[in-house]
Amino acid sequence: MYDDKFIPGIRKLTDACHAYGAKVGVELAFEENYAKRRGGPFEYIGPSDVATRAGKQRPRPLTTAEVEEIVEQFGEAARRAIEGGFDLIHILGSAGYPIAQFASPLTNRRTDKYGGSFEKRLRLHAEIIQSMKKKAGKDAIISWRMGGQDFMPGGNTLEDSVKIAQWLEKQGVQVINVTTGWHDSGQPFIQYFVPKANWIFMGERIKKGINIPVIVGTRIVDPVMADKIIGEGRADMIY
Repeated sequence: MYDDKFIPGIRKLTDACHAYGAKVGVELAFEENYAKRRGGPFEYIGPSDVATRAGKQRPRPLTTAEVEEIVEQFGEAARRAIEGGFDLIHILGSAGYPIAQFASPLTNRRTDKYGGSFEKRLRLHAEIIQSMKKKAGKDAIISWRMGGQDFMPGGNTLEDSVKIAQWLEKQGVQVINVTTGWHDSGQPFIQYFVPKANWIFMGERIKKGINIPVIVGTRIVDPVMADKIIGEGRADMIY
């Protein structure tokens, strides 16, 4: 989604889906902490100079200007998504990837406008949403994937995640997708020995605190289980 040259190919994909009555969305991700400018080297970056686990390298903190550039890029990517025919734009804001790190007091130690208070740590989220709606249209449907909690000492708890979901709803997000925690936490989430539907309690709690649809998943392993969860009103959709 980083270049207009992809739009014709994207349109072929979405047209094929729509021909059979399906809706189709795209996930936009600022994924992991490895970044590369065109013609430049790969760098390990993050909101602050904080390693997320022992032995892991410390990221180079992004400058304020670089964060603003990322906001602009999300808006442009959303525009391309809509021009390419996607029905929904999904943001990956979970798992300890950079967007989640900006929201966490563990990894966001910034002193500029993107760090400090709860609202400042979520300023990146708000500006991404505003940028996408400005460039893709105010009616663009935005889904946001977030962790039920970080499972990291000093990170966001489930109750913090409820507040984040409420904040996202106020900013104009129409769907919340609740996954588990950060990859660096060491907590098993998806392994076969984890009980089925073990993490649904987090999505249920978040659903009670907001007024928009909630998607849950992780160890929901068959359509019968998924149908039962939706039928009981514990979630609106299953991934």
